[in-house]
Amino acid sequence: MAREASKVLHLVYQVAVYVHTRWKIRTAYRLSFVLDMLDIFFGVAAYFMLGSWLTSYAGQYLAKYGENYASFLIIGMIANQYFRASYELFYLMVSSKYWTNELTLFLMSKRGSLAMILETLAVVYIDTTLYALLVFFFGFVVIGAPLAPRVDYLLLAVVMLLSVAAILSVSLVSASMFFLLDAKQGLEPVSWVVSMLTPFFAGVYYPLEVLPESLQPLAWCLPQSHGLAAIRKVALKGAGLADIFDHVVFLSLFTLVVALVGTALYKYSLRRALKIGDLPHW
Repeated sequence: MAREASKVLHLVYQVAVYVHTRWKIRTAYRLSFVLDMLDIFFGVAAYFMLGSWLTSYAGQYLAKYGENYASFLIIGMIANQYFRASYELFYLMVSSKYWTNELTLFLMSKRGSLAMILETLAVVYIDTTLYALLVFFFGFVVIGAPLAPRVDYLLLAVVMLLSVAAILSVSLVSASMFFLLDAKQGLEPVSWVVSMLTPFFAGVYYPLEVLPESLQPLAWCLPQSHGLAAIRKVALKGAGLADIFDHVVFLSLFTLVVALVGTALYKYSLRRALKIGDLPHW
């Protein structure tokens, strides 16, 4: 028991050191860091002004998601940052480790594969969460975009985690394409399709109800669509679990099925790469 606890602590320490190093690099150039923060603020302000201007025009489509289009856009801005980080995450992890000759070393180590995944998740989502908190603060505190009078923040966090988990399961499929299709130049079909469909069919910038009825079933096949709808209903309408139950069920089943497929494909891709001699990069 003590040995297992020691292994876990050592793994946490490895990840913490990596994250701390990345954070020091990120903040070493203070002017760039400050400009990044200002860029976020002005982006939120532009969304707020655009949303405020268009609220009266979009009102008929916003009944399910609150009454303010600026709030609708800001929530989309926050959630989409997590989505964008997630659907390419495992592919970029494999790609970066492969081209820097670290992938084989990680996979040969007893805890290397798990450490590689955890450090990648930690760095990506710490950065993304910092961005999300800043957007939330600028949008809903500084600028004053309205939220629901009562928001279940625990439910909001659960829905966000479910949405991210669903997209990470797609990212596993994406990562397997690195070796299965020899997609080693930064583009592969799975994340490419997702990135093309998301702006138009996930409801990031407008309610899905504005789409032609023939396209709406396609939109609701995307986990991002269900995630955004549920997040907005909780944050902007004060919805409870019963009100978003259908979205929660879809995200849970999607994650379960696609994660199983993605894990199998990812493991197979590594075995195949090892068999044909494609795993080491020299």
